[in-house]
Amino acid sequence: MPRHSEQSVPARTRPAHHAAAAAALAVLVLWVYAPVYGFDFVNLDDPVYVTANPMVQKGLSWKSVQWAFTTLHAHIWHPVTWLSHLADVSLFGMDPGGHHAVSAGIHLFNTLLVYLAFFLLLGRPAPALLAAALFGVHPLHVESAAWVSERKELLSFFFALSALCGYALWAKSGRRAWYGASLGLFVLSLMAKPMAVTLPLVLLLADAWPLDRLFPRPRRTLLEKIPFFVLAAISAAAALAVQRHVGLAKSMAVVPALDRLENVLVSSAGYVGKALVPVHLAAFYPYQEPGAAMVAVSALVVLGVSAAAVALRKKAPWLAVGWAWYLVALFPVSGVVPIGSHLFADRYTYFPLLGVFLALSMGTARVAAARPGLRRPAWAAAAACVVLFAVAARAQVNTWKNSVTLFSHALDVTQDNWLAHDNLGSALMDQGETDQAIPHFRRAADLAPHYFKPANNLGLALARKGRYAQAIPWLAKAVELAPDSWQARANLGEALLKAGKAKEAVKHLAAARKLNPDQPSVAASLGHALLLAGRYEEAREHLSWAMDKLGESPGLLNSVGASYLAQGDRNRAAALFRRALALDPGYQPALDNLEAAGKSPGN
Repeated sequence: MPRHSEQSVPARTRPAHHAAAAAALAVLVLWVYAPVYGFDFVNLDDPVYVTANPMVQKGLSWKSVQWAFTTLHAHIWHPVTWLSHLADVSLFGMDPGGHHAVSAGIHLFNTLLVYLAFFLLLGRPAPALLAAALFGVHPLHVESAAWVSERKELLSFFFALSALCGYALWAKSGRRAWYGASLGLFVLSLMAKPMAVTLPLVLLLADAWPLDRLFPRPRRTLLEKIPFFVLAAISAAAALAVQRHVGLAKSMAVVPALDRLENVLVSSAGYVGKALVPVHLAAFYPYQEPGAAMVAVSALVVLGVSAAAVALRKKAPWLAVGWAWYLVALFPVSGVVPIGSHLFADRYTYFPLLGVFLALSMGTARVAAARPGLRRPAWAAAAACVVLFAVAARAQVNTWKNSVTLFSHALDVTQDNWLAHDNLGSALMDQGETDQAIPHFRRAADLAPHYFKPANNLGLALARKGRYAQAIPWLAKAVELAPDSWQARANLGEALLKAGKAKEAVKHLAAARKLNPDQPSVAASLGHALLLAGRYEEAREHLSWAMDKLGESPGLLNSVGASYLAQGDRNRAAALFRRALALDPGYQPALDNLEAAGKSPGN
C-alpha cells in the first residue's frame, strides 16, 4: 500500500486539546454508564465468576492468587481476570455496585486508550476523538461494560489497546523499550482472555497504513511480529484445546466447513447491521439456522464491501485497513469454530468494531477536508450519531439492572429464546414467585429439549410447590441429559426423598455426593435418605460430616438422634434431641422423638 502524505502530519496538538478531548469522552461514557452503580449481579455467568464462586468470595490471599494462576474454572485460563474479581471482593465484598463501577471504569479507560492509540497512529485528533466516542457509547458495547462476568473482555482489550499504543510509540521512536512494553502488555491481554489473539495481524495492518512500514521493509516488519504470533498461537491452541475437552467447541465432523463459512458470512454482515442500527439487542440470541436468502445477502454485503475496499485502497486506505481490521478481529468468534448454542453475541464486537470506527472517522475527516462546504455538516452529522448512540446505549444499560429486567427485555426483542425463559424463571423463583416461574421453565424445556437446565429447573420449581409426581419425571430427564451434573442428581434425590421414595433417593444422592464430595447439603440429604432407608450407621456418617461443615442445627441433631433411637440407644438419642431443642425449643420433630424415647425435655 503506497505512502500517503496526508497521514504523515506531525502530532502537534496542544496538551490542552487532549485534555478537553479526554474530558468530553469521560462525560459521555460516565453519563451512559452511571446507572450501573445501583445494579445487581445477574444469573448469567455471574454465579460462576463471583456470586457462587467460593474461592473468589474469599478475596485476595496467597492461596487465592495461586488458584487464579492454576485453575481452569469457567473452561478458560485467565488468571488476570480472576485476580481482578478477587481484588473487587477484597475492596467491595459482595456489594455489586463496586464490581459494576470497576467495569465501567475500565471501559472508560479503554475509550481513552482508543483515542490515544488512534491519535498516535493517525496524528490527527478529530478522527481519533470520533472513533473513541463511537467506541465509548456504542450500544453493542453495553454487554461488555455492564455485565460483571465480562470483566475478562474489558481487561483483555485494556492491555491489547495499551499494547497497540506501545507499538505505535515504538514504530515512531525506534525505542526498544516500547517494543518490549508492547509485547509484555500483549501477554497480559492473553492472560485476561485469549480474544486478542488477532492483535499481531492488526499491528501488521497498522504497519501497512497509516504507519507505512510494511511495504518498504516487509521482511523486517514481519520478523518483528514473530514473538507476537508465537504467543498468539500458543494462547489460541490452548484455549481451543480446553473448549474441545469440555465439549463447547464443535469439531469439523459435527459442523462441516460449508456451514462454518456460512456462519462467518452471516455473523460478519450481521454485526455491521447491528453496528449501524443497534436495535433489538439482547444478552442472548438463540441460534437460528440461516436460510439461503440470509446467506446470499450476507455474502453480497461482505464481498461487496471487500471489493470496494480493495478497489479504493489507494484513494481510501483507511477503508481497506478498517474493513480488514474488522474481519480479522472478528474471525475467531465469527462461527468458524462454533462454540455453545449461539452465533451472535454483542460482546464479540468490542475490538472488531474499532476497524469500522476507524473507517467511518477517517472517511468523515476526508470529506470534511476535501469539501470545505461540507466540513460543518459532516462533523455535525458525526456528533449527532454519537449522541443518538449514547441515548440508545443508556437505555440498553438499564436493561442490565437485574436478571428480571435483563431477560424480560430479551424476551421482548427476540423469539423462541429458551435461555431467556430459563433465566427469567430462575430469577422469579429466587424472588419467591415460583408460580410465575413455572410457565417460563416449561417454555424453555419445550424450546430446548436437549439441554438439562430447563428440565432441571422445571422439576425443581414443581418440587418446591410440593408437586412431586410432576417434578420427578422432569428431574429424571435432567439426569438423563446430564448424568455427571451433581445438581441434577441432588435435585432428583431430594424430590424422591420428599415423595417418600427413600431407597431410590439414596441412589441419586450418593451419586451426587460422589460427583461433589465437598457439598455439605448433599451429605445431609443423603444422611436423611439413608436414615429412612434403615441404614443407620451410614446415615450417621454423612449427617455428622454435614454437621461438622454446617454447624449444629435442630434438623441434623434430630436426625442423628433418630438413628440412635432406631437402634435402641435411647439415652444418646435423647441427649441429641435435647441439644436440638436447646437451639429451637419449639422444634416439633425433636419433641416427638424425645417423647418416643420415653424421656422428658428436662431429664
